[in-house]
Amino acid sequence: MSTIDKDAIAGARIYNKLLLNNYDFWVHRINTPLLWHISLDEMKYLYTTHISSNHLDVGVGSGLLLDSVEFPSSNPRVALLDLNSNSLNFTANRIARYQPELYRANALSRRDIKQCSIPRNFDSIACNYLIHCLPGHMHQKAVLFDNMIQLLNPNGVLFGATIVKDGVDQYVLSRVVNSIFNSLKIFSNYQDTTNTLLEVLSTRFQKVHVELLGCVALYSASKLKTI
Repeated sequence: MSTIDKDAIAGARIYNKLLLNNYDFWVHRINTPLLWHISLDEMKYLYTTHISSNHLDVGVGSGLLLDSVEFPSSNPRVALLDLNSNSLNFTANRIARYQPELYRANALSRRDIKQCSIPRNFDSIACNYLIHCLPGHMHQKAVLFDNMIQLLNPNGVLFGATIVKDGVDQYVLSRVVNSIFNSLKIFSNYQDTTNTLLEVLSTRFQKVHVELLGCVALYSASKLKTI
């Protein structure tokens, strides 16, 4: 097992039942607006704009955004992919009305993805608040995008949000908390910037949009490049 894989597993372990029961309050009601300087409504709008009725969510957290978004149809296909079974089960219970498909895998591991036998035909894939938690620099993390491309329809969209260094550097308290989270290996984003995110997406997609709001880069990418 590589160091990257070990760090990914270590980072996922923090999502226990106690944390997940308080995730919405601390992450979405406190940290998101007060530390990362973006509103929950802006996060919801990202989902509303890009989500399809044939959707895969990767790194699912507590499932708040999936629970609150309005899908284009009343009977969407929703799949969840996460390394942590607690997050998968918590979110699956929250959106049980959609009868979600569950896949437990390391999104950085092509082998894990293949072993899960995930159908390769999603119209939208969200990797929300995930990249800043992944180990390594942005070009190592971009393996995530390569793996998700294998699951995305040619006309599908990949989207999400991630906390980046050039955003964090604007605010003193944000820098302090971000540094603590990195030291605890909850985050690994010292080298993540809006530009590096734009670069790795642009090498894979023809249509890319990255926007910095506060400390958070919101991104969407579509129209796969042929290599």
